[in-house]
Amino acid sequence: GGHCRLDLLDDVGMVAGHRIADGGVDAVSICTPPSSHPSLGEMCLEQNIPVLCEKPLATTLAAATRLVDTAERTKTPFALATKFR
Repeated sequence: GGHCRLDLLDDVGMVAGHRIADGGVDAVSICTPPSSHPSLGEMCLEQNIPVLCEKPLATTLAAATRLVDTAERTKTPFALATKFR
């Protein structure tokens, strides 16, 4: 069977010491300040890495639109984490 490992973002573009562009990252969950969601999300999506992003998606409509457009263009799975009460 497979295994799952959870690593924390060490720095922008670094996950557990591996550059995202170098591979070895199966998916990313973005749980950072909202202003960083678009840049981190786009960076991952451009590498075809699936993204789960906590809300809000972005702090501006333009940034949110860019992020969604990137997901659609790259055909990479992208989801916004929400909680219904």
